[in-house]
Amino acid sequence: MAGCHNEDELDQNDGIRQFIQLKQEVLEKNRPIRRQIQFPLSTGHMTYWFFAEPLHSSSGEVAGVVTAAIEVSEFEE
Repeated sequence: MAGCHNEDELDQNDGIRQFIQLKQEVLEKNRPIRRQIQFPLSTGHMTYWFFAEPLHSSSGEVAGVVTAAIEVSEFEE
């Protein structure tokens, strides 16, 4: 997912839908949000902690969303 700018190029699954929803919430609420999201795989799933925050223009308007993720599947019970 690193470097992806267009979710249309990614498979549409529950993880992608949650990721898109996270970015929309950050835009609407204009505040940072963190969320754990699971992405289904043919062999199980991968779990990530996503950190998303609004990116502001020089005039203070929300210009986009910056995200970072940490893969935490191995720490799940």
